[in-house]
Amino acid sequence: VYDLYAANFTILEWRERILRMVPIYPTRVMLMSRSDRQIEDAGDLEGARVVTRPSTSYERILLALQSELNAKFTILYSEDDFADALLADQADAAAIDSEVALSNIRDQRDLRISVELSDAQLIGWAFHPDDQVLAELFKRFIGEAFSSGLLDQLWYAEYRFSLSEYAELIGYDLRDELY
Repeated sequence: VYDLYAANFTILEWRERILRMVPIYPTRVMLMSRSDRQIEDAGDLEGARVVTRPSTSYERILLALQSELNAKFTILYSEDDFADALLADQADAAAIDSEVALSNIRDQRDLRISVELSDAQLIGWAFHPDDQVLAELFKRFIGEAFSSGLLDQLWYAEYRFSLSEYAELIGYDLRDELY
């Protein structure tokens, strides 16, 4: 029995049916590619090798895209760093969360964001479905951490841009939508 899963879970309808989810920040699934690879829309994935993690929302989006476009591209599965796979020419594109993609392109000029694959989604922590008190305390903590600027500082230490700057980059209003 668990009280808390302190991991970055995309808040999805099926997860909300079995867990108490508390949102922390927004994300979008994006395609990241090498700068010399011309991927302007999802149709440009024909024949491409796209790396992602198994059993994730990234995989779900890619499988739906394959079906929708009747596109023939190969999905490679990895737990390793996607940027390394792209730079080593082991993959043509990577489906990844926007905060990771943006951080990677700041570190590697040879990488770029090619295509947004999803609308904004929320990432959160998961609590036992009956543990309303702990979930509410965490929600209050996240709100206070945002209001005080602590969340921006922690975000900056990890990604080299604040949560507020990041939200603006992906077109998400944190105050109206989340905190």
